[in-house]
Amino acid sequence: KHYEKYGISGIIHIIENRKISTTSYKYISQNKFPIVTVFRTDEEPDFNSVIPDIYAGVVKVLEHLKRNDVDKIALILEDDSNPYDYLIKTSLYSSAEIFDFDKKNIADYYIFNNKLYDRKESLKAFLVENKPQAIFVKSQALAVEIWHICRELGISIPKDVMLIYSGVDNKQPCLPNGLSLLKIPAKEMGNDAGELLLEQINNPDSERKTIIHPVNFVLKGSAIRIK
Repeated sequence: KHYEKYGISGIIHIIENRKISTTSYKYISQNKFPIVTVFRTDEEPDFNSVIPDIYAGVVKVLEHLKRNDVDKIALILEDDSNPYDYLIKTSLYSSAEIFDFDKKNIADYYIFNNKLYDRKESLKAFLVENKPQAIFVKSQALAVEIWHICRELGISIPKDVMLIYSGVDNKQPCLPNGLSLLKIPAKEMGNDAGELLLEQINNPDSERKTIIHPVNFVLKGSAIRIK
């Protein structure tokens, strides 16, 4: 009602909480208010949506790790209520079976859920306890933080542990050889969300669509070992 009052024609909703119920969208649905969601909630409303194919990307990552004899993986995410984080975790655990990874050797850690005051020290303790051969993290900023923590612990990247993040590809001038990443096509997803919204504004009765974007694994120095 607030959006309609000020003449907003439509909404692109980047979902940050996968627990939003379909009842939360009741007014929008009843009034056919134009909306496009980026990512999805657990209860999927009948809206236009744009999502990345995280699963296919994670399969490429695990294939690379398997070729390099990696057995132990640390998964470091931000918030288990976030649909992006949830996709990463479920994709990793479900695709692990393809390459015969023992799920007991996958340790996950959520930085926003951790109750310890000193995040840096708790991350150090997590890495020392689990001794991963590969670390897969949500976001480039978190990957850079882990990179510096590993240096303090005397852990060499990529010799001792491979480091991979999921997100957009930005330059890291302070890091040698670059960070390997599961590249989210944010620009393309944004363009498609805008086009879907315009289509719905122009034709409110148009068929609802879901656009799934491929996610590529970009291999850089942080996950390359010379054999």
